[in-house]
Amino acid sequence: MTESEYRFTLYIAGRTKTSDELVVKLKKDIKCFFKNGFFMEVINVLEAPEQAALADVFVTPTLIRNLPKPVCRIIGNLKDTEKVISAMKLTDGTDNEKSP
Repeated sequence: MTESEYRFTLYIAGRTKTSDELVVKLKKDIKCFFKNGFFMEVINVLEAPEQAALADVFVTPTLIRNLPKPVCRIIGNLKDTEKVISAMKLTDGTDNEKSP
């Protein structure tokens, strides 16, 4: 799969030190699994509440894997890398550089 085929959206509530650290950590953790990269859009629900509403996001943080299908969501604590990777089913891809 190519970079455009791995797409994520992260919804956060405000720009804080904690949310900035979360964005950096998630990008680093996910990047480990794809030699060809991925795309992650970060949406601040305080600045773009309409985008959150369109995606049915009512709690932050929320991470959505939009592609490849099926769509996967994780809501709440995203600090546990292993749980995030497992829930996003990143260990099933053919571009994995790590073993599960």
